[in-house]
Amino acid sequence: MLCFGTNTFDPLLDKVFDKEYTFITVPTVGTIMKEVPIMRVSKKYDVRLTEILDAAEALFSQIGYEKTTINNILEKVGIGKGTFYHYFQSKEELGDAVVARIVDYIATSVDTARSKPAINAHEKMIATLYALRINENPHT
Repeated sequence: MLCFGTNTFDPLLDKVFDKEYTFITVPTVGTIMKEVPIMRVSKKYDVRLTEILDAAEALFSQIGYEKTTINNILEKVGIGKGTFYHYFQSKEELGDAVVARIVDYIATSVDTARSKPAINAHEKMIATLYALRINENPHT
């Protein structure tokens, strides 16, 4: 039998773990129960969002959108379903966010190429086409 509890007020454990942690109570030798702290890794919203998007984009690229499951993404990022659903309501919503991020990256790359003042129109066209290289997306 496992029992869960949370403690964030023990200064000794706060120094050891430097994070919010959870206790799980596990049976030990005999029938004595012992509390063992386990860490719950808390990350800033944008950091976790980027991790989820990176994992989804990589999996969509490797095995395809249809074959990628939410569980594949959870495993790759190391999060639970609750955390995933805090960010996205569905795999489809996640897919839309991945596409939007790629489009933003491409638009920024093209704008950067077009705004170089020291090059002529032909060079801007080449720089723009060069910026459109999808396989160079830094998110994958």
